[in-house]
Amino acid sequence: MESKNESDLAHEVDVLKYASFRHKEVQLLSNEAFLSKENKQKSLFQLLPRHMRRRTMGFIRKRLPHRIRKQAQIKPPSKIKKRPSRKFRRRPSNLRKEYERRKKLDDNMWLETHIWHAKRFHMTKMYGYRLALHDNVKAKRNVFKSLSKFCCIHDESYYVCYELQGAEQDLTKALNRLCSTNTGLTFGAKISLSGKCEGRVILFEADQYPYNCIGPCRFIWKPSQTENKTLWIWLHPSIHKQVKEEFFKIFNLEPSEIDSPLAKKRRFNLEKEAVDEHWKSDKITMTCLKDKLVRFKLLGPTSSSVLGNVLKLVENESFCNQSKIWDSIKFSIKNPSEVCPSTVIGLLVKDPRLTLPKKKAFKKVYELHSMPNLDLDSDTRKAFMCENLSHDLIWDQGYINRLNSNKKPTFEINKIRSNYLIPGTDLTKIEMHSQIPVLLVQNGQTDGLNRIKNGNLMSGWDVILPNSWAMDFWLTLIHFGCKAIGQNELNYLLFESGKYYFLLISSDIVNSVNTKQISHIL
Repeated sequence: MESKNESDLAHEVDVLKYASFRHKEVQLLSNEAFLSKENKQKSLFQLLPRHMRRRTMGFIRKRLPHRIRKQAQIKPPSKIKKRPSRKFRRRPSNLRKEYERRKKLDDNMWLETHIWHAKRFHMTKMYGYRLALHDNVKAKRNVFKSLSKFCCIHDESYYVCYELQGAEQDLTKALNRLCSTNTGLTFGAKISLSGKCEGRVILFEADQYPYNCIGPCRFIWKPSQTENKTLWIWLHPSIHKQVKEEFFKIFNLEPSEIDSPLAKKRRFNLEKEAVDEHWKSDKITMTCLKDKLVRFKLLGPTSSSVLGNVLKLVENESFCNQSKIWDSIKFSIKNPSEVCPSTVIGLLVKDPRLTLPKKKAFKKVYELHSMPNLDLDSDTRKAFMCENLSHDLIWDQGYINRLNSNKKPTFEINKIRSNYLIPGTDLTKIEMHSQIPVLLVQNGQTDGLNRIKNGNLMSGWDVILPNSWAMDFWLTLIHFGCKAIGQNELNYLLFESGKYYFLLISSDIVNSVNTKQISHIL
């Protein structure tokens, strides 16, 4: 059929004539628009005739007629919320700036977990720090219950760490002047020199044993096959100044300036961090790592299960042996005291913010701990005695600085988590995550107190981390069932377990009273 010519088509449309043929459609459309506008803000039961409405229909859905009851269960879309004010939007950053301002004005140092503790604990001034004294909860028996059946955690980052570098013979010869073999193993013990175990000694003034006792210390040797060795010595803040003076005497140290790049400026206008304190002699170099390392103490039978859920290992060839052994023991032992005392295990773990559960996962940890106990095979037991499970990556200050500078903010982690449709998706599989070196130190009874009924109460793990990662690990550990304790709770648990606390039994020694009189009284 041939198409009509364009000249035959109409060049105009009569609106009245066109609408007259469709007046019914126009009327229905206008009525629908009017009704939708009129009933836009009404709820479902308000659309009913007045004689069918009931006052309780607004909050009791079963009062509605059966035919519209299903529609009432579907909530209408919420209104667009008003944008918060500028003051409210900047409240988090202003609050952080206020914390930093108060931190600078305070003569006492704040730990990285200070703000978390200040909201839940009574804080006090101790040893030049603001430390958590006791929990605001009045009941105290739950602390003993958590220790005997579950897990407790204490922030020991206030301990001062000194790093000594030099020849092995020079270090051991000088340090042995501060201790004696009559009190136990010293700095030159083979099991400690290899880096397999953490050593503990009682320090005295140089060549003054058995008089002028200073106090206990803990030390870890860096695993190395060369003659030059590196040693970390952990001291209580009440005695670290006195021990530092003894180091000056035995090593003939002098202050030295070492060039190192200053830290980057933070988003909340922090001042640039100062360079670490260094002292140097002809053969020995000493560095104060105060507030450069974080140390958490986990106590209780479920501490291994908690760490097994928090520490997600990175696949790395250099950490193959450590990862294999840790995977075999984290859920198979009922109590950390089953592991060799003071064992040091070096691990490379993923960002703990990726494993942070949405709710507290205490039940999951307890179920894993309640599984049947699996005996460790002979290869695993042999590895504890023969292989060196420590690692030197956490000792590399250059790697730690790069790790801290490339750390992702928490809001970016939350943004990645929100992009996944399924809640609880495993985020540890993403490639862009930090690899954090961690040292695990078995913290158990090494003396005859194991025979006491409550001798194994204080067994657990010490976790040593780089600085600026304290809160990330702390929150994840708390979410997996750890109960935080303060100074009073720690002293109470030490008393109940039959373990001494040197500041309590030797307060006269700390205050420089004549030790001869004390020994005569005892």
